[in-house]
Parts: sequence; C-alpha cells; structure tokens
Amino acid sequence: MKRIIVCLIGFLISTDISAHNLEEVIAKTLPSITYIEVERMAIATTVDPATSTITQFKTRQSPVIGTGFVVQNNKVITNYHVIQPSFEHDTAINVMFHNDLGRKYVAKVLGYDEIADVAVLEIEGTHPSLTFAPNAGALKMGAEVFTISNFFGMQFSTTVGIISSNDRMDGRFPYIRLLQLQILQGSGSSGGPVLDVNGQVVSINHSIMSMSPDSMLNNPSPSLLSVLAYTIRGDQVSASINKILREGIINRVDLGVQLESYGVTSERFLYNPVPNSNGIAGVLITAIEKQDSPLNRYDIILSVGSTTFTNSAQFLLWLDENYDPGQEVNIQVYRDGSVINITTKLELAHRELE
Repeated sequence: MKRIIVCLIGFLISTDISAHNLEEVIAKTLPSITYIEVERMAIATTVDPATSTITQFKTRQSPVIGTGFVVQNNKVITNYHVIQPSFEHDTAINVMFHNDLGRKYVAKVLGYDEIADVAVLEIEGTHPSLTFAPNAGALKMGAEVFTISNFFGMQFSTTVGIISSNDRMDGRFPYIRLLQLQILQGSGSSGGPVLDVNGQVVSINHSIMSMSPDSMLNNPSPSLLSVLAYTIRGDQVSASINKILREGIINRVDLGVQLESYGVTSERFLYNPVPNSNGIAGVLITAIEKQDSPLNRYDIILSVGSTTFTNSAQFLLWLDENYDPGQEVNIQVYRDGSVINITTKLELAHRELE
C-alpha cells in the first residue's frame, strides 16, 4: 500500500483564469518575489599518511533553495523551515530578485515563528511590496489563485490552480490554518506567496501531500510531484508577522500530550475509550508525552475556568493566546466518572518534522 506523507515543499500549477488579465497581475507582483538561497557547509576530514595528522576543514554544499516575498519595503517573508539550515551551519541567507539575479542581498533574520513556519527577514534598500488579501480567512472553494516561485530551482516560475478546501488542519501544526489547493508542487517554492487574481497574498506555500515514500521531509525527492498542496492562510501569516515584529522569536505553548476532539467525532473509535462518558464532549488525551504529567491517557479535557472546548485545535490555540511556556494552568477533566481539577505546567512547543 502506498503511504501518504506530508513534506515541506510547495508550488502551484495550471488552471484557467481567462476572466482576468493574469499577465498584468504577474508583471505587477513579480518584482516583489524573491529567490532565497541558504548556504550550507560541512566538515571534512583528511589524514596525512606520513604523520597521521588529522585536519578538519569546511566544505561548501549545495544550498537550500526557497522562495519569499517583500512586505513593508524591505521585509522578506518565507517559511521558517527554509532558513532553519542557516542556524545549523552558521551560514548566510542570500536573497535575489528577478530583475537583478546578479546581486545577492545578505538577509538579517528579524525573527521567526517556528510552529507556524513563518520567518521575517530584512534586506537593504526599498523594494516593491505585496499586501495581504483582507478576506484570506473567508476564501471560497473553487477560488482561482496563482503563485510565482522557484520550484525545482527553476527561478521565478508561474503556475495557477484553485482552492479545494479553505480550512484544513495538520495534526503536526495545530496552531495554523491551511488552505488546500488542487495543484502540483515541487521542492524549492516553500515560502512563496499564493496570490488571488488581484495580486494580493492569500496564503504562502508550506507542504504537500504525496503518495510516495520518497517524499520524506529529511530527503525530499527532486522528481516528486503532488496534486494536493497545503498553504498557510494569509490571515494566519499576517498575524505571525505582526507578532514576530513585536517580539522577535515566538515561543508557543505545549501541554505535553496528544489530543483529539471527543464527543462530536468520537464515533470514529471502534470502542468507547472512556467508560460511562456518553454525552460528554471535550478534548480527549490519547497519549502522554511529558514524563511527569499529572494528566492521564483518556482524560477528557472539559474546560479551563469558564471556557469550554470540544475541538483539540481550538483548545491549543486558546492556550497559546492566553498563556506562556512555564506558566501553570488549571484544567477541568473528566476521569473515572468524575470531574476533577488538574494543575500542570506548560512547556515550550517544538516543531516535529518526522
């Protein structure tokens, strides 16, 4: 059986936007799109056979390629996972434009939201900027979109498609809302903007769903294509940008457990995992990841104070908006036929790429 695996790459392909002058919109937005190249280095070792002297030195590897776009004159937006290798290798992030590929702007990282997969860079000069569509969170299925990106390293390529779902969730990234696009995608266009027919940003490329095991995140196949793409909704990206510009590095909270909605969707279970819980709706804990957690597997989270929850993503987003890592939170849970209060300390969330 073929496996469905999500990996962090993205771009769009063709449909028909005949009702709009796409050529004019592309010409207007192209100067704001960037080619991003993250330098990578490796440590090589040689041994002198005469003296057995060991020498280590750095060697340059093929760069990580991504896409970005300009906002506010000199801020470049891209995915966090595009620039993350620069932290590992202590190397430069180079930004180039379509009209002057010979010039490399060395970008400064202003901050990032690791969990939401958004990074804000700054470069010299003043450049044409894109704006976010005001209705990015209310786009309808079937809406036509396009992107300009650097998929497979083919610089500044344009493809078009449609929105096939306007509110998807990825269990690994519960803090963001995604648009699902009926398009092809390929390595190199992560972080590129998805634009509406007016040239406004509705989302940014994030990941694909593939039927190929070759699309593992740590080894994306350069020949891989997919017909399903997930892009981070523009309203979510805009919120992350504003937060990054205020705070720099964004730290989000984690409860140290795995969660699923319970009650409304519990019929998917082959058996009732919580005895005597008929009619109870909340957030079900399906696994404990934190060793010293006072919470138990199959506890049902009902509320925090007067705020109730029936959706796991809603619960995590609420925690993230109201608490910081290290703070304690008092949670009401259903356990063994009773409602009890549990106090636990929130952790720093980390992004799982596997």
